[in-house]
Amino acid sequence: METEAKIRIGDKELNRIITVAGNLNFSKQENIIYELSNGFVRIRDENNKTIITFKGKRKKSKLNLREETEFLVDTEKNNVKKLFSFLGLKDSFEYGKLRANFELNDCVVSVDLLPNNEKYVEVEGNRKNILKNLEILGLKNKEIEKRSYLEILKNEKTK
Repeated sequence: METEAKIRIGDKELNRIITVAGNLNFSKQENIIYELSNGFVRIRDENNKTIITFKGKRKKSKLNLREETEFLVDTEKNNVKKLFSFLGLKDSFEYGKLRANFELNDCVVSVDLLPNNEKYVEVEGNRKNILKNLEILGLKNKEIEKRSYLEILKNEKTK
């Protein structure tokens, strides 16, 4: 089960995060999303690694809560795309983003720069540590984004 808080941030919040984290090292991620009736499957290419992730539908919660299974595959993303096509998965959505990760109080904090020029921070871990880190990062009173990046980039409302 994945538990996270995703928050849209501006330059002020980004500067606060940099103050806490130190220098952020961004890497490029290429994502291909296949929508399913019970969630979605993502192929991610980052630093010459291909990662497959299934994310289930969101559960009702203050934080973002959903089933997640993720694993590394020893092949290029185009081979996975071909396999998914053979399996009947169609209508993929592709996008790139820049991401920097750091650890804070047993959580992974990710800063994402999207192609639409929006910035988000995700804090993933257990509920108690997520809430503690939101306070440290000056984000405890900010609205938690419930949409996935797919929904954000397609400009969809929360389902």
